[in-house]
Amino acid sequence: MLDTKKHLNFKLLESLKIDFNFNKDFDNLSLGSLYGCSNSLLISLLSDKFNNICVLADSDINVEKISSEIEFFNTKSRIIKLDDYGTLPYDEYSPPQNLVSDRIASLHNILNKNQKIIITNISTLFSKLPPKDFIKSRLLEIKKNSPLSYQDIRNKLNEFSYFQTQKVIAPGEFAIRGSLIDIFPANRRYPVRIDFYGDSVETIRSFDSENQLTIEMIEEITLLPARDFTLSKEVITKFRDNFRKDIDCNPSESNIYNKITEGNIPAGIEYYLPLFFDNTASLLNYLDKNTLIINIGNHIESIDIIWKLINDRYLESKRLSSEAKLKPQIAFNDPDKIKNTISTFNNVALFDKRIDSSYPLYSNAETLYPITVGDPSISKKIDRYLKSTNLQKILITSSSLGKKEILKKHLIDNNISTIDINSWEDFINTDEGIYTSVSPINDGVALPNLNLMIISSQLLGIEKPQQITRKYKKIKHSPENIIKELTDLRIGSPVIHIEYGIGRYKGLEQIKTDNQNKVITEFLAIEYADHDMLYVPVYNLHLISRYTGTSPDNAPIHKLGSDQWPKAQKRAAKQVRDVAAELLDIYAKRTKVKGISFSIDSNSYHEFSIEFPFQETEDQEKAINDVITDLEKQNPMDRVICGDVGFGKTEVALRAAFIVANAGHQVAILVPTTLLAQQHYRTFIERFKKWPVNIGLLSRFKSIKEIEGTKNDLKKGSVDIIIGTHKLLSDDIDFKSLGLVIIDEEHRFGVNHKEKLKKLRSNIDILSLTATPIPRTLNMTLGGIRDLSIIATPPEERLSIRTIHSEWNELSIKEAITREVHRGGQIYFVHNHIDTIESIFLKLKKILPDLKIQIAHGRMSEKDLEIIMINFYKRDFDLLLCTTIIESGIDIPSANTIIINRADKLGLAQLHQLRGRVGRSTHQAYALLMTPPKIALNDDARKRLEAIESLEELGSGFTLSSHDLEIRGAGELLGKDQSGKIQAIGYSYYNQLLEKAVKSLKDGKEPDLINVQKYTDIEIGLPTLITEKYMPDIHMRLVHYKKIGEAISQKELNEIQIELIDRFGLIPDETKALFSVMSLKLKANTLGIKKIVAREDKAFFSFSEDTIVNPLALIDLVNKKPKSYKIDNQYKLTYTWNKNESSNRINEVDSVLDLLFIK
Repeated sequence: MLDTKKHLNFKLLESLKIDFNFNKDFDNLSLGSLYGCSNSLLISLLSDKFNNICVLADSDINVEKISSEIEFFNTKSRIIKLDDYGTLPYDEYSPPQNLVSDRIASLHNILNKNQKIIITNISTLFSKLPPKDFIKSRLLEIKKNSPLSYQDIRNKLNEFSYFQTQKVIAPGEFAIRGSLIDIFPANRRYPVRIDFYGDSVETIRSFDSENQLTIEMIEEITLLPARDFTLSKEVITKFRDNFRKDIDCNPSESNIYNKITEGNIPAGIEYYLPLFFDNTASLLNYLDKNTLIINIGNHIESIDIIWKLINDRYLESKRLSSEAKLKPQIAFNDPDKIKNTISTFNNVALFDKRIDSSYPLYSNAETLYPITVGDPSISKKIDRYLKSTNLQKILITSSSLGKKEILKKHLIDNNISTIDINSWEDFINTDEGIYTSVSPINDGVALPNLNLMIISSQLLGIEKPQQITRKYKKIKHSPENIIKELTDLRIGSPVIHIEYGIGRYKGLEQIKTDNQNKVITEFLAIEYADHDMLYVPVYNLHLISRYTGTSPDNAPIHKLGSDQWPKAQKRAAKQVRDVAAELLDIYAKRTKVKGISFSIDSNSYHEFSIEFPFQETEDQEKAINDVITDLEKQNPMDRVICGDVGFGKTEVALRAAFIVANAGHQVAILVPTTLLAQQHYRTFIERFKKWPVNIGLLSRFKSIKEIEGTKNDLKKGSVDIIIGTHKLLSDDIDFKSLGLVIIDEEHRFGVNHKEKLKKLRSNIDILSLTATPIPRTLNMTLGGIRDLSIIATPPEERLSIRTIHSEWNELSIKEAITREVHRGGQIYFVHNHIDTIESIFLKLKKILPDLKIQIAHGRMSEKDLEIIMINFYKRDFDLLLCTTIIESGIDIPSANTIIINRADKLGLAQLHQLRGRVGRSTHQAYALLMTPPKIALNDDARKRLEAIESLEELGSGFTLSSHDLEIRGAGELLGKDQSGKIQAIGYSYYNQLLEKAVKSLKDGKEPDLINVQKYTDIEIGLPTLITEKYMPDIHMRLVHYKKIGEAISQKELNEIQIELIDRFGLIPDETKALFSVMSLKLKANTLGIKKIVAREDKAFFSFSEDTIVNPLALIDLVNKKPKSYKIDNQYKLTYTWNKNESSNRINEVDSVLDLLFIK
């Protein structure tokens, strides 16, 4: 019987004109006319003949493209990607640690895996690698119950260049947690937690670095080095000797030399790797001798171009950098040697063009590329490629299941039936017909000899082009807790004690609290005026909060025992009460107004939703559901969606707009800039193109005639969704049936603008989108008046943006631009001054004469702006020199570097928005902030730049709002006149009072904001703390103390205990006692007990005046057990027990509390 797959593979190879008779006489073979995805298909087919293949791609983009396509065509071979560093030669900073770890894992797999396809950028051949023995010999196998001690593993981690931190987040890190070691191995997706019993490994488990909880138990793991060198004493000595031998400079003046001498790893060390070894290797040395090398394009030309770049960079860095550099001949592999080594392997060069006899051993494959002439409609493309074609077997690919459903609907509308298949193997084993599948193929290819074609939804115009990206796991953050947490406290940070006022945090101190100096408890130390100290027991940290509201230097400091704090509280409490009443009045008016309850057509909504080309994140899905719930209610919606740039707020707006428009009402979308209006207009047109929804646009670039026509259509109701700038706020705008207003980039609009829009209709729903909510918005959302949905989770594959602050420096600018162009990307250069933008253009041209640059600013016509942005999107030029006109909403995934000139003149929210224009793919993005020297900057500008530079993490927009609050002060909350009162008590405490006041007023009670709620004070006479050995990091202890102190139920305490055991191991006795005391506290608070003091054989219970304990029940207790119980006065009970009995004081106190509950 004929093996269909092998037969078709042979036919495919025959069609591609491949001959397998390679021998030593063949230096290389060249094959042209490999269009679309045919080169990936060919490589996949060749893997049937060659166990080992190495693909040398001509760019990082092609590495990603070919990798993802081969994974679809070939499920048998192992795909190994060896990523380029992503930096320029002689860069003085290093690639991300996860990339370094990936490279180590890839090198290990290259040496140890058979039947593999290695894919890398040809530039990687220049990188010097450690000898093969380095990778082979540095493996640590850790098995459950193996006789490996805690210290053994710790020593190995240090030898393997793992970095010790308090919490593992990225590959190459480890953390010590009591008897546990957390490790994020270079070759695993998740970190692992190892628990020891004596000198052996008791358990190994993988865990989630986000929530620290166990994923699965593991029997064994293999650890790889975190870096491609170690820092043992012998290696450091070798580095120092080689440095002095190979570099002509004074070593003591070199930062690299000094850092390595100290045992630290400096940035940019990758280009000094040869100094760590006697001999180094290249990737070609790692390959099996029978490996087939496949060059994408002309590798000789590519090698020469890269070598020229290396030498140019060396000369440039020597001229402009103070750091000593290794010569190219030492730091990199020799280009002639690379060429000669390649020729020793069987190799083939693939070209996406027709080639001729100028290439040795050449032939051209018989493939065609499905090219669309002009820009016909989807139906015409379908007719051309699917109906009019002579090809009998067609595979149509989509990027997701949702997109495949949309594709199939288009095909059904055009009377074309299809069959779903799951894989390439399924496809080649089928008969003739049209098939659909989910795959990463964005191109296509036609093989006329086989009557076969692959075509993508993108080529049919059904999908937008998608960028192939790498996936990394991200850390979740909880922005709601940013203002309340103690995580980022530093010595000297201002803190608030609710009873004593504002002081300065001085750390955690362990104090012996009994006469025998045996009982140790941890206290939070706060310094007040005149150096007076207050020591707060850790179980009372619910009384402590961070002070925010102005910079730490300007925060007040109170004197203990004075009336400063009570007076500040009293003044602020009156203000808070008035603010709460004002906010509730707004809230009450809105709740009384009858809005529109929108009915949702489930089938239509589902069909619209599956057109979203990405997987919704958990937060995004919740935000969408929140909005749907609001729209279904009778009361008007007033919701803020807070999500960082690129986290998917627009999709929430699209879903809301669809529901309202589909229900027969109009939607107004207010945006701050013309460019954003244009982009939203295109996005909405694209998403609504198959729905009977009319979308209009109002902006300053529209002609008077067009604007008047749109206004009339709005009035008549023939426009369903209108997108516009401030023109939407004109007095002559009239709607027929306005149901929803969406305000994008809410922080860009003043209160007057928004209130004006609300007055159009008092019963309309309001949906606001923002990345960095302004303080007033924070005030209203945290005060519970406006609803808040937070999208804090980034798309899975998104990397954070590396932010660098620098003075104007031609070398830095040239490096940033060259780096981006070198990896196939594009650059934004922001210069927010139209009159001098031409001079910047000339400066950039002088620095990089061959760079393709275009200018964009607000004085240009809409048509010219649109053409420039489309050309930039199409990658017709490298750098867009522009004003802040690109600040809002522009989405170009290939642009991953932004340079902002005079960043000191821009606000924090503005800087954050501009930085968010890059990093919208999975490539490492860079933001270079150019300013005058730091000494010339004012305090506010310096603090803004420090804030934006320090908060590179994804989802930091909400955090930046609180920084903005500290920089600008609280004056913008509700007006300048209130700022003093708020700053006097701090924004965080102000907010606590506001929440309390709002709740009281909602319940119809007058708020009591001065009297602090009293909690039971317990002196148990036992050590109650989280020991330093168990949890070494002081900030982590603070966070957990506060979490324990704020628990309001036994269930919460139990969950915290489970989390601690999972993260740090078994809880020590001192921490068990802390949890026990908190359990007693929960019961005693409920009973109205003011204080409990426990000794070895007795305990004293003091009752508050409003206790719920029945006095008659106490008398009954005393009468029944007079030896055990005694009432000293109306509010004090003494309980005595026999200390010789097998009991402890905590259990005895607990038993009394249980009795009092029963009574």
